[in-house]
Amino acid sequence: MSVSDHIISQTNTSNPETTVADNLEPVRKSEEDEEQQLHKLLLPDVRHLPLSPPSAVDSNFVSYYARDFMKLEHDQYIYRHANG
Repeated sequence: MSVSDHIISQTNTSNPETTVADNLEPVRKSEEDEEQQLHKLLLPDVRHLPLSPPSAVDSNFVSYYARDFMKLEHDQYIYRHANG
């Protein structure tokens, strides 16, 4: 049995009632599922968003608190950006 005989036997055993559209249906469903998942990632549900967005300082800086033990009420907040 050669390779071409094997291919012919596979094509002859397929169901003649199946069409190309039937074979593409699972592919379309998987593409639709992927689009729905991408839509959920890019556009989150509004109910899960905070009422007000975080400030630029909160989102871009790490805050430190430096306490001054020598002079009362001279404590400092230090904000450090990621680039130093």
